[in-house]
Amino acid sequence: MGQNTDRYLVISADGHAGPPAAQYREYVDPQYRDAFDAALPIQIQLTKDAEKRFLIGDINREWRKGHEYELTGAWDTEARIKVIDGDGDSATHTCYLNLVQSKEAGKTLAMGLYRDELKKIDGAWKFTRREVTIDS
Repeated sequence: MGQNTDRYLVISADGHAGPPAAQYREYVDPQYRDAFDAALPIQIQLTKDAEKRFLIGDINREWRKGHEYELTGAWDTEARIKVIDGDGDSATHTCYLNLVQSKEAGKTLAMGLYRDELKKIDGAWKFTRREVTIDS
């Protein structure tokens, strides 16, 4: 029986839970870190430009007022847990799934969504349901 030596990288990303983009650098293969360092400020600027182009900057600033701490939960695990804990004993979560073949420099094999339901049991969050939908 032969061995399958292909390696795959699963990128599971929720736009609302993760570190600031710069903190992903340590997870980038060292041979691509220079490209990451060059691309990051460009991407940050493009995001800011898009916010202006779509005229949502004022809306975003107004929406964020009074929610500053809760929004830090996007990259601060402790803050996120406090926000979730404050919402009761059940939660739902949706995140994106990208399956990438790392051997071929990021060839995307599949994309989809995770849809999770969680329940707080004995003081810890436990998955009670996971639905995976593959789009491609």
